[in-house]
Amino acid sequence: LEGIFVYFRDITDDAVHQQKLKDEESRVRSLAHNLPHVVTYQYLLPPSGKGYYSFISKAIERVLGYSSSEVLQNAELLDDGIHPDDVAAHIAAVTSSITSKAVYKSTYRQKTKAGVYRWVEVRSMPRTDYNGNLVFDGVIIDITEQKKLEQALLDQQKILQTFFNSTKDISIILDGACRVVSYNETAHENLINIFGVSPKPGDSAIPLIRIFSMYTYVQQAIGGEHVIREQKYTVAGETKSYNMQIIPVKGDQQEIINLIINLSDITSMKLALESAEKARTDIKAVLNASVDATIFLSTDYRIRVLNDKTKKEFNRWFGVEPVRGDNFLDYVSLVPDQADKFQQSFQEALGGKIIQKESQLHLNNTSIWIHIGYYPVRNASHEIVGVSINMTDITTRKLTETMLNKRDIQLRATALLANIGDWEFDLQTSKLYWSPEVRRI
Repeated sequence: LEGIFVYFRDITDDAVHQQKLKDEESRVRSLAHNLPHVVTYQYLLPPSGKGYYSFISKAIERVLGYSSSEVLQNAELLDDGIHPDDVAAHIAAVTSSITSKAVYKSTYRQKTKAGVYRWVEVRSMPRTDYNGNLVFDGVIIDITEQKKLEQALLDQQKILQTFFNSTKDISIILDGACRVVSYNETAHENLINIFGVSPKPGDSAIPLIRIFSMYTYVQQAIGGEHVIREQKYTVAGETKSYNMQIIPVKGDQQEIINLIINLSDITSMKLALESAEKARTDIKAVLNASVDATIFLSTDYRIRVLNDKTKKEFNRWFGVEPVRGDNFLDYVSLVPDQADKFQQSFQEALGGKIIQKESQLHLNNTSIWIHIGYYPVRNASHEIVGVSINMTDITTRKLTETMLNKRDIQLRATALLANIGDWEFDLQTSKLYWSPEVRRI
């Protein structure tokens, strides 16, 4: 032995580097194990033999119930748990990925350890390692809740589509560039009648807009305005009235992403309104031709209908003309001691009775007599909806009756004094009754 050669090398940097690598690997594994709803894995497929998992994160237990050690020991736990209806699509996706060395992506139902199926999305990138193994580095993502939301949206869309197609309105949806997105069956039928053909989704809606004379209104809607108009269109030779609405739909950035055009056929309603207006005019003409004051009150004493005679009489009696919507009790309160009597008769009429009475009113140092009739008014369902009040000034008649009564009394007194008998005149029957003495004379 001639000597010893001693070699020293500073490996501090190597140790630090190794520690950094270990720390980095620890962080990556910690991340892989703790990602919510995401399982990371590495699957090896040797040139010959069965494939196996060389790594699978502990998140597999949260997602599918199996421990990572169970899957590492038996890869078939996952392969055999794919829903039978999804196996063919899964195999096709794996085969395509292996053949083309492209990203593998598949969505299927995976059975958990508890026997319940959950939806998963699996993605991986194939590569070949130095031993010739085909390696899939990938993730398994639990998308069960997403699938539930998708199904709920689909169900909601079906409901909306059913309603969309069941309505008798013409409904058309355009995108922000005025292209046809969708329309309902009513719109389809009417578009066929107008164009002879129904536009397809994606077609420009400009010809349609011009045909319906709504170009200006569409521009207003594109500007953000909710347009409501009444329009008349001729469809299949028939002119109809429509209530048109163009509703802008805004996106997250307040941009117009859709326009909803809705046309409601209001032809029948317009005809009914015109008929009702004509009937109202006819009734008003009849009422105005009446010599009596006639007024219709709703159940809350509001004036709904009155004729010209009512206006004239109220102006004479109270110095004001009533108008529709007035509370009739405001006028009744002007007549001393009549409010309670009026309300009692009104309520009896609301109960279905016809009330007729004569009343003496004291107004502005003047006394008048009126005959008042309270008549219950019923709708088509036979429900009482108000009371019609008919008022006739009978002051002249009452004065005449008073005068005749006075004269009758005087004649009776004269007849008694002359001892020539008496007579009686019945005002109700207009008959004259003589005593025997007078008859003999």
